[in-house]
Amino acid sequence: MSDESPPRKRRKVKESQAIAAAPESNLLSLSDDVLLLILRQISSFHLLSVADTCTRLQRVCQDGALWKYPDFTGYPPMDLKCLKKCVKKLHRRTESLGLEGFLRTKGKVINISEVLMADISKACDNLQILKLHNCYIDGDKIGFEHFPKTLKHLSLQGCEIVNLPADRSYFKNIHKHLPRIEILCLEACGWVKNHCLMAICKLEDLKVLNLKGCFKIGECFAYTALATRFGFDKVESFDLRDTDIKDTELACFGRKQNLKELLVGGEFGSQMTDRGLLSICLSVANQPPPPPIERLTLQQAGVTDEGLKTIARGLKTIRYLDVRGAAVTEKGVRAFIEEKENCEIITDFANMT
Repeated sequence: MSDESPPRKRRKVKESQAIAAAPESNLLSLSDDVLLLILRQISSFHLLSVADTCTRLQRVCQDGALWKYPDFTGYPPMDLKCLKKCVKKLHRRTESLGLEGFLRTKGKVINISEVLMADISKACDNLQILKLHNCYIDGDKIGFEHFPKTLKHLSLQGCEIVNLPADRSYFKNIHKHLPRIEILCLEACGWVKNHCLMAICKLEDLKVLNLKGCFKIGECFAYTALATRFGFDKVESFDLRDTDIKDTELACFGRKQNLKELLVGGEFGSQMTDRGLLSICLSVANQPPPPPIERLTLQQAGVTDEGLKTIARGLKTIRYLDVRGAAVTEKGVRAFIEEKENCEIITDFANMT
């Protein structure tokens, strides 16, 4: 027999020797440019943890490219002291910022102050998007005059504002303090009242208004009628789910001439009926035509098969319709599908194509 080892065993020996001779590989052996590519894939919240591991990663984590769109919403909230440290990482190229409050965890704990808002405005002189979610805010100390004037998108989702002014709307003069706002999200803000619409409607560039869960919207028809008559001319999307609106308010919001998306229904959806749809879809002489609505949501609404016929006849641009929980029948849905073949319809019925 030959003294030589089998070829297969020789390869294993050589591979083991090569691995033993190779230098140890680790994260810190990578260049700064490669590290930046890796760090861009993690969240802002986890970026703070990485920065605490060693001095080199702390230095790399300071790179301005990592702090152009910081977003801490949806993560465990930070106290005011920690947020002030985070704001120091922001710069004039920061375009978006998202902060999380304590309302879902500890409760009514303030981590947004007037000084913090001033620091944000000073550090980010081109901030376009600001999201303050689930924050507990003192309305007596922080108003819209403390927000960066460059904002185009403001979200106060889930926030609670206390110490609201008794003699005026909290939104008074928002159009002067935040003249560029195009998207305003007030989802789950139960403190927003119907008369707030009178101030909000003055935002001339507003395109998207989210009032989902603002259950006081619909309390007074007069405010809705005035606000929709003299404002909201550029609005393309209204989210009015889980509000207290009825057929009369539906007619006001639904006739805005640039409207492309309308979401209504939910908890109080049964208050909206075929009559409200008729007021949106009906073509009347000497009146503007129905708006170019492409997406319509009527969840849990008191809409029947007759309402589906009204939509099919009146909304020529409809491309998406959600009638889950509505009072429609399978027969009515099938008739709608036959008439509007290019419209996707979401229902409670299975196998509807």
